[in-house]
Amino acid sequence: MRTMDRPLIVLAIGALALWTSLTDAILQYLRPSMRPWVVLAGAVLVAVGLASLVLARRAVREERALALVHAGGIDPVHPHDDDHHGLDDQVAPDCCNPSGGHEHGRVGRVGWVLLLPVIAAVLLDPGALGAYAVSRQSQLRLVSAGDFDLEQHLRAHSFGGQTPDLKLSQFTVAARNPDERELLSGTTVALTGFVVHEEGPPNSFLLARLQIGCCAGDAIAAIVDVRDYEGPTLDEETWVEVIGRYDQATTEVESKENGWYVSPILTFESLRQIDAPSEPYEYP
Repeated sequence: MRTMDRPLIVLAIGALALWTSLTDAILQYLRPSMRPWVVLAGAVLVAVGLASLVLARRAVREERALALVHAGGIDPVHPHDDDHHGLDDQVAPDCCNPSGGHEHGRVGRVGWVLLLPVIAAVLLDPGALGAYAVSRQSQLRLVSAGDFDLEQHLRAHSFGGQTPDLKLSQFTVAARNPDERELLSGTTVALTGFVVHEEGPPNSFLLARLQIGCCAGDAIAAIVDVRDYEGPTLDEETWVEVIGRYDQATTEVESKENGWYVSPILTFESLRQIDAPSEPYEYP
């Protein structure tokens, strides 16, 4: 890699980190609380890249000056004497490479290949994890609802006949808790997630959302099996808000038949399509 390439690559990576952290793009990879650290890291990389760029430019000028001295081109004490017009206008011969610097050029171009992932991240915008990530999840990995009181939440959010909203992680954790299943099955709730198509009973689909602890690399899927849906077929990864009621009896029967925990079943009541939220993941 050439002398000027290294600081430019560091500068480009720092700029990408800053751009990512100062926009909603960071929410596709990290939880919001990580934003200040990425901003700090990006700022440090940009500062290091700029400082290194200045030092690299100075080093290149000194190398050119020495090369010209060895070639008998100028006096290093008075580099601008005679008819010389400055070091920037001089082209130093490649004394060490008989091929005339072509190999050096190839090495420089190979170094810039390191920026391909950076360019891909900016241009392709891979987006947040979705249905494919859900399909690769293990049934043994279960989400966490943290310190969550279902009874208090339902009481506070059902005031005036409103339908309380629940995160998918909160819903699935409550469905695993014998003390909360009765309460959950007796209340209509609203759940938000994206559609996943897998084999199942007729008039059903999976509603899913991924929960991350730190970054997308540790994502765990919260999945609810929506039943008795008779509307038009929904495209996979369509974001929807579904209103329904937890079907405790069917969930328990299917769990016993399968011999392991299955996704909790929600009896469908209504649905509306929504735009993908700015924060696509849930957080414990």
